Amino acid sequence: MAACLRHAIRDGAPAIGLHTSPMMATALRLYTTLGFTRERDLDPIDGVAYGRYVLPAGRFQAALDQLASWPA
Repeated sequence: MAACLRHAIRDGAPAIGLHTSPMMATALRLYTTLGFTRERDLDPIDGVAYGRYVLPAGRFQAALDQLASWPA
């Protein structure tokens, strides 16, 4: 995630978007803790609900700083 954030900052990306589902609870917790918000529902894949989550560019550095403060 840190590498993705650094690349997005370097490239001037307007946002980072990803898709995830409640079955990936640990990943979803990480994303929402970093500031990703659910933008919309996506079509289910093999019966599993998915959502699109977005982090706007204005939150990249804060998310990167937050990751840097976590234990290795």
